[in-house]
Amino acid sequence: MKIGLIVAAVLVLFGLLGVGCLAFAGNEVAKEIDRSLGTASEDDYDLSGPECSVDEFLGAQAKGRITNTSGEAQGFQIEVRFLAEDGSLVSEDSTFTDTLDVGQAMDWQVTSLSDATGPITCELSEVSYSIFDDQE
Repeated sequence: MKIGLIVAAVLVLFGLLGVGCLAFAGNEVAKEIDRSLGTASEDDYDLSGPECSVDEFLGAQAKGRITNTSGEAQGFQIEVRFLAEDGSLVSEDSTFTDTLDVGQAMDWQVTSLSDATGPITCELSEVSYSIFDDQE
C-alpha cells in the first residue's frame, strides 16, 4: 500500500512538472508569434519618411528608409495613410520589407492606386513585424 502511494505521488509530481513545462513552452511560443507578427517596438527599427508624392498614373506614393535595430534578423510591414487636402482618408496601403539583418537598411515605397484629386499628404499608420519577404 505504501509503495502504491509513493508511486502515485511520483506520478502526480511528474504530471505537474510536465504541465508546468508545457505552459512555459506555450508562453514562449506565444511571445515569439507576437514578436513575428505584432506591432513593432519603436526600439526595433529606425524609419525615415514618409515622403509623399503623386504619380500621374500610379497615384499617391510614400517612400522612406527603414533600418533594423532589433538585435535579430527581422522583416517589417509598413502601413501608410494617404489623406486628401481636407483631411479625409483617400486610402491606407502597406508594403513588406525583406528580412533585414541586424543594422541592415532598405528603401521602402507604398503606392496607392486610388484616384486622388488635389494635394495629398501621407502619414505613417503602423510598423509591424512580418515573416514575409517583399516579392518585388
